[in-house]
Amino acid sequence: MINLMVGKETVSSLFWGLNYEMLSYIDLWKQIDQTQFLKMVKEANKLGLLITQDDKIFLTNAGQQKQISLGDLSSNALELKLDEALDLFLLSSQVMSELSFKNSLYVPINDDNRINFLVKRWFKSLKGDFVENRKMVLAYKDALKNVLSELSDQDADLFINYLPNHADSGMTIAQLARNLNLTQFQTELKLRIIFKKIFDVILSKEIYPLFDLIRPLLRESILPDSVLQSWKLLQKGMSIQQVAKVKNIKENTVKEHILTVAILKDQFPYEKFTIMSFELPGRPETWKFEDAQKFDSRLTFFDFRLIQIKKIKDLQNDRSFR
Repeated sequence: MINLMVGKETVSSLFWGLNYEMLSYIDLWKQIDQTQFLKMVKEANKLGLLITQDDKIFLTNAGQQKQISLGDLSSNALELKLDEALDLFLLSSQVMSELSFKNSLYVPINDDNRINFLVKRWFKSLKGDFVENRKMVLAYKDALKNVLSELSDQDADLFINYLPNHADSGMTIAQLARNLNLTQFQTELKLRIIFKKIFDVILSKEIYPLFDLIRPLLRESILPDSVLQSWKLLQKGMSIQQVAKVKNIKENTVKEHILTVAILKDQFPYEKFTIMSFELPGRPETWKFEDAQKFDSRLTFFDFRLIQIKKIKDLQNDRSFR
């Protein structure tokens, strides 16, 4: 799951992300502390939330209930670069707070030229929409209230305490961790999940003016660039062999791109890429390729994995509609 969270989207990490229903955590934390992460995994194992089996880690029933209790984290913001969006949001909050106090002399909390440029452009656009600064600030505050209404009271308090404002630069991770009686790692992870929820809400509801703020950071697709290029060629009617030749890559790489699309896209034409079918006992993620081949020796691992993905998604969709 570490690979998933830092944005290393291999077919393997995506497959298990799909299985754990954690695809919305893709690219959540570029600079994650792996030592602290693995320490948390060990603690969860001791608490009976996880179990290790065949060098793989599975959620126990207690772990699944714990995951549900944390609340749903949708995937609306998968096309958003989280780290940049977070910096953008923090700087916009500072700008609006200083504006509300009519203060034009302050040091920006971010030294990233691109982030500063995007906030300046967004702010200039807002000034064109509003005649008075007061109305612009009120619109921003109303948008924040709209977003906060989607959070629990505890998450909302944590979020507000972290935001920079006119009086101070916001509480540090260390200060928040002491207040929550958590480690700094746990606190930052919690904050990132909160911001992910916030961006999900902003994007799904197109909350003005926050939607205009983060929209420039949206990617064309949730698919990695190379995968997207392959998928566009396949949609034009090219075969796997033709795509491999055009892109000068291996056919197996194109197949991996197809599996990535099947995992990440809600709608996928499975029948276009395999006509094979089989059913094995147990949950699809526990199926073994060797057992599936007994049904039909022509079955390739590509067919096997594609059918697995479909079966896992079918089960998840059936459960969500109950």
